[in-house]
Amino acid sequence: MGAKYRLDDNFERVGYTDSPIAIAPFCFSTRDGDELVNDPAPVLGPDSVFAVTRMVTPLSRDARTILRVRELSYDLEMKGSEFDLDISSAADGEARQNSLIHYNGYFYLVIPTTVGKVTMNVDLAVPSDLIMVKFDQNWKIVESKVISADPHYTETYVTGFKIDGNHFYITR
Repeated sequence: MGAKYRLDDNFERVGYTDSPIAIAPFCFSTRDGDELVNDPAPVLGPDSVFAVTRMVTPLSRDARTILRVRELSYDLEMKGSEFDLDISSAADGEARQNSLIHYNGYFYLVIPTTVGKVTMNVDLAVPSDLIMVKFDQNWKIVESKVISADPHYTETYVTGFKIDGNHFYITR
């Protein structure tokens, strides 16, 4: 479900979706190719709100890294645009909980991805790196970079991402 609230002292709900934006199997019963909807990432674009979810792939460095992007109006109506965003050329393996922003005409994504050499079934135990991916307005990759790579640390969640004009800040 999506909701929109007034930013004032009352936090009045002024919009919402009548039905879920996406429906998928319970996260512990998903299989390759299923969508994970337990941690969608919203991003405000110049003309739309986007809801980004992850697609289930094997927990392996060799797996594809795919996100599903849905476009909604600022009134939270589906705009009809829904597509899979394959970022495998920029990131290794299975995607984790990510965070996005739109800034200065580009979309930016910070995402942990699997870098382990073997397939495992628990993502909390599989080594991962943090990747920054920059997209143009059409969600085409402009550039990407590993921003944190510690082989002894598992990057599982990026829960916040902000830019102040000169720096970006993340919480993980």
